[in-house]
Amino acid sequence: MFRQVGKPLTENESRKNDKEGSIITQGGMPSTEGQIGNIGGITKDEPKESGDVGCIIKRGVIVRHLVLPLGVKNACGVIDYLAETYGENIYISIMNQYTPLFDVPGALRPEQRRRLEPYPELHRKVTKREYDRVIGHCLELGLSSVFVQEDDASGADFIPTWNE
Repeated sequence: MFRQVGKPLTENESRKNDKEGSIITQGGMPSTEGQIGNIGGITKDEPKESGDVGCIIKRGVIVRHLVLPLGVKNACGVIDYLAETYGENIYISIMNQYTPLFDVPGALRPEQRRRLEPYPELHRKVTKREYDRVIGHCLELGLSSVFVQEDDASGADFIPTWNE
């Protein structure tokens, strides 16, 4: 994909990468990847105001990576690969919206429930500590084209009703 579209192009290129080692916050809703804050200018400690779009990507690649329970090492490995291979030429969206379906009534068919039983680690959400360790890794690498999600981006309320 990167070979096809190249480096990111935003609507307002003058705002791009103002600050090194910053993380862009992304709203708690899973579908907010189109809302990009002041690229490179918002840290996890300074979330953007709700509805503040900042600028819009016109071209480029956003790699969305879902952090799973007990998946910090894997997530950091993915980030290392992306940083080494693409540097700041792509955006990375680190998602914490994994929602365990095991305890959600009616979310799984009996055969799906049986397949998940042997994996109790998937019966819980990603902890704040796990997610913060992944974000910390991005900061350690000095990445500035990274999106993070708010703490409450998962739960049964985020699961679509598929049978309607």
